[in-house]
Amino acid sequence: FFAEAVVWRHLIHPNIARFYGAYEPNQRPMVLVSEWLPKGDIMRNLENEPMADRIKLILGIAHGLEYLHANQVVHGDLKSQNIMINQHGSPCLIDFGLATVIHNTATVNIMTTTQGKKYTACFSAPEILNAVIDPTKASDIYALAMVIWTVFSNKMPFSGMLEAAVINRVVYMKDRPDRPENTIQLGLSDKLWEWIKTGWSQGPTERPPVSSLINLLTGPPGLHRVRSRCGWHDHAVRFVRIFSV
Repeated sequence: FFAEAVVWRHLIHPNIARFYGAYEPNQRPMVLVSEWLPKGDIMRNLENEPMADRIKLILGIAHGLEYLHANQVVHGDLKSQNIMINQHGSPCLIDFGLATVIHNTATVNIMTTTQGKKYTACFSAPEILNAVIDPTKASDIYALAMVIWTVFSNKMPFSGMLEAAVINRVVYMKDRPDRPENTIQLGLSDKLWEWIKTGWSQGPTERPPVSSLINLLTGPPGLHRVRSRCGWHDHAVRFVRIFSV
């Protein structure tokens, strides 16, 4: 609990929920106080706003995770329930109770001592489920791929399965969810689907950095899928090429 507060208070980014401090009500456990996020988690928001711009939401999540990784912080429990939507419709990462800080190539676990599992099975990478290593940037990328799948499918990965069955499917059968149907109009392009499949690769070293997702969704210049009120349309993005002399 204290460790989470220590990490969270130093994280300042538009896609990280702002941390205000700790509060101890009379005869009640101390709680952490963050900004008010009225729209709930990302899945609740999509239920209320089914035509929300999913690419914009994914970009916000990616920017938040990129900020963490640039500051050598591993989230450790990235999942749809830990992505809240603020009053402006932007996603904010929360819950840094399982966060780790990487220092001089050594991972220093700063989470409070707890009993039992320290992961959410359906969003956890094989190496985490197999108890091989602690969370890493690569395991965050795996979780991000699962989050993106959830955003387009509107359901949890391996929904309805017991944890033991999820572990068997992910670790030993190397199974992953199928591509959600009828989601091209929502922004799930072939290239984004390929990124998702690479992001949840079995081997940690095979997973791309989050910056590659941001680059995919924001450039390079060329044809982009731009959303209008009537749906998605291809528009040529005009750009100026500057030559140095």
